[in-house]
Amino acid sequence: MDKIRDLLGIDDSPRLVSYPDELAITEVDRLEVHTAHIAADADDVIVIITMDQRAWTLVKTTLEPLRLTCDEQRAVTWVPVDHPAAPALDPNLGWIIPLSPATHAELSTLPDGPIETELESINVGVIVVKQA
Repeated sequence: MDKIRDLLGIDDSPRLVSYPDELAITEVDRLEVHTAHIAADADDVIVIITMDQRAWTLVKTTLEPLRLTCDEQRAVTWVPVDHPAAPALDPNLGWIIPLSPATHAELSTLPDGPIETELESINVGVIVVKQA
């Protein structure tokens, strides 16, 4: 669909994210993902990712595809992209979170310590918990 939109000059919706062939895989101590409706009467959903501080540091600084795993939780893969895109859930691969330049810039301005925030550049909320 993205190629058809490009050919027709249509760019009114977020693009799908392609899963990378090569990526770093890191096991972390805490990783949970939930979704919530942005508003009670809206179809838009926010993806809320809870992670430990080490995972957060990796996410904030990555410029390459990064897959975070934790026990039996769904994996979360952060994929750098050059265009706005929406988070996606693949039943086999887990969550795929696009890192557009705007999202990467926003992440780099956030504190390292425990935080709870909703990103403005993408429908993702981040909760960083203090490590035990």
